Amino acid sequence: KSEPIYMQLVQFKVAWLATLLLISVFKGNAWSKGMFHDWTQYTAYAAGSFIVKGWCTMYLLAILDSMLKNVGEACTVLVTYF
Repeated sequence: KSEPIYMQLVQFKVAWLATLLLISVFKGNAWSKGMFHDWTQYTAYAAGSFIVKGWCTMYLLAILDSMLKNVGEACTVLVTYF
């Protein structure tokens, strides 16, 4: 990996944002009322926590080796189903 972790994360998120914008343009009516028209305070809190969780997860995945990634994935499966 020749690029630093933060550069990899930004490249991933920019591609993700472009995809979401394209989907929102071609499907639904999000642009007619405004993107955040029906959002409440709790929706904003949930979105903020999701963004923080996503960045932390991507950072950890970028720095951990494959064995630790497999252990982490197994733990998340256990937590999800039990």
